[in-house]
Amino acid sequence: MASAGSGVVIAIDLLDQQWLSSLRERVAGTGLRIHPREETRTICRVPRHLREGDPVAYEPRIISFGPFCRDNPAVKPMEELKLRYVRRLLRRNPNAVLEDYVNLIRGLEVRLRACYSEDIAMDSHKFVEMMLLDGCFFVELLLMISSPEYEQEEEEKKDPVRTTPWALNLITSDMLMLENQIPFFIIDGVFKLATFRRSCPGSLTDLLLQFFDVLLPCERTSSPPPADRFYHVLHFVHSRIVHFESKQIAMVKPPAAPIYLELRQIRRWLSNIYGRGRVVSSARGFWPTRLRNEPSGSSPPTPESVPCATMLKEAGVKFRGKKAESFLEVAFRDDGTMEIPKLLLYDGTNSLFRNLIAFEQCFPEAGTHVATYAMFMDCLVDRQGGRGAAAPARVPNERAGERRGGGPALQPAVQGCCDRLRLVLSG
Repeated sequence: MASAGSGVVIAIDLLDQQWLSSLRERVAGTGLRIHPREETRTICRVPRHLREGDPVAYEPRIISFGPFCRDNPAVKPMEELKLRYVRRLLRRNPNAVLEDYVNLIRGLEVRLRACYSEDIAMDSHKFVEMMLLDGCFFVELLLMISSPEYEQEEEEKKDPVRTTPWALNLITSDMLMLENQIPFFIIDGVFKLATFRRSCPGSLTDLLLQFFDVLLPCERTSSPPPADRFYHVLHFVHSRIVHFESKQIAMVKPPAAPIYLELRQIRRWLSNIYGRGRVVSSARGFWPTRLRNEPSGSSPPTPESVPCATMLKEAGVKFRGKKAESFLEVAFRDDGTMEIPKLLLYDGTNSLFRNLIAFEQCFPEAGTHVATYAMFMDCLVDRQGGRGAAAPARVPNERAGERRGGGPALQPAVQGCCDRLRLVLSG
């Protein structure tokens, strides 16, 4: 018998006792359990709450890398071209035959499979072949584009990647999708095998910088970290944008996003001029009293608390562009000047930003740098009144898919994913 809180006596029969005992054991045995793949996974699916905002931004349009996107009908025609690229890569190092590449991948198969967040339902032969084609295509494309004699080869002149104006643009964009990745170490392994004791225009990271330079919205001059510090190519690009120092290990948690520090500067500057009557009522109303009197030890401000550019201008803030190694290096000066680095805008900007943000959401140790920047820029643009400031833009060349203009082009590139991130970043 058991007594309830109301004083009513409740009878517990044998079955109830067994059930209660089982329930007690399950509750007592509950604890934080880490999935076996949690420590090895580096490639995962895009979270549903992000994908729903724009599913197309996460789906490759012309080529697949790895198992997650290979069944997409849109990527099937490129499988034949991958075979041609394998043949061309084999010619680069006569001392390395097809069996050498197969043995390389077969020896890493267990490690490769463990990198994915899901079990890969492929037998060993199909899995190794997929990694062989994808890795060889990737490396051959890098070498081909970087070789001075590239356009002199007759076969290369007929390559559809070069003869079709939009093909290379789409391939480059597809390479930077979270679900469309292969582990970086297999790209590095294929690269070393293909270039062993052969002349090469640079290291793997050098070629990647050269290849993605036209699309990366930043101007980097420092050398990248070694190849063994990256999970995959999207991680490499994210690390370049976030501006990791070469001495850092790839996924050591980076410091707070630089924009957080500048938000404090903006708050401090605006709070000073409130007392001098230089702020119009619209900006004064946006900036709550609790933010003006924020204690020094409080948590970092969120980008959401930034007034739009028009309000900031009315408060006396001046905007100007700046040269920087990363578009994240927004700065707010003591004289009330906000400096915003130039940002490359092209047809793939939306997809690039979304996948970088998805990477940050899947790997918290990467920080929230790109997500914070996207929300910050979204706040500067007054969506309701259409009164945002034009953020400086860098006009890309024809490979990137030219889009002229300044800030207005940025708005659709970043604002679509911001609404779904606000609770995540401010929680």
